[in-house]
Amino acid sequence: MIRGKLVSDGMITENVNVKNLNTNLSSISDELGYFTIAARANDTLLLSGVNFKPGVLVVKQLDMDVETMTIQLNLSVEELDEVVVNSLSGNLEKDSKRMKVKTINNNILGNNNQTIIDKKYIGDQQSSVKNRTMPADGSIEDGLDFVRIFKTAGKALGIGKNDKKKTKEYVSPKIFPEAVKEKFTTYFFMDVLQLKDTNETALFLAFAESDPKAKPLLAPDKEFELIDFLIDKRKEFKKQE
Repeated sequence: MIRGKLVSDGMITENVNVKNLNTNLSSISDELGYFTIAARANDTLLLSGVNFKPGVLVVKQLDMDVETMTIQLNLSVEELDEVVVNSLSGNLEKDSKRMKVKTINNNILGNNNQTIIDKKYIGDQQSSVKNRTMPADGSIEDGLDFVRIFKTAGKALGIGKNDKKKTKEYVSPKIFPEAVKEKFTTYFFMDVLQLKDTNETALFLAFAESDPKAKPLLAPDKEFELIDFLIDKRKEFKKQE
């Protein structure tokens, strides 16, 4: 069992996940960044949090001997999309003409919207002749039945259907080996994946790239899965040696 403290410049290191990849045991850091987890020398710890880059640490015997080991986490900086801000002149009439206005389709219920208001509904098992949303004193007896309107609108818009939405596959602007090298340090390739040098690293990344599952894992929110993928591919790569 080891005890550690996660630190990061100016950031709270609470709720960071610490996973032992050798035993699949996990721990969560407390509000002060402390955690405890069962581990032995040469075990690999994977650290991941919402605001931090995933980190990998190979436990050494020295870490086992200290009371509390300190681990530095690096902040994850997300690039924002470019935003164009147009300055306003202060003239409302002039500025309003420059604004782009999106017209909303007002006919989602069809061309007979008024018939919904005027129609006299017949009571059945699912609805009542009386509109329960109207005042009980009868002052607005024939008001809009919003329940029926929303049901009708929902059918027109396809709301409530359990259609499976197709997720757009992430496409990286860079080739797989180049993108992976930017995500991880030399320490990860040499100590965690135990690759001898840059030549073997290049051969391994080319081998991993041939797997169809590789490129989608370059998405910013797939770094945890990418690490597991690379560790598994390293085992396959080693068998070919």
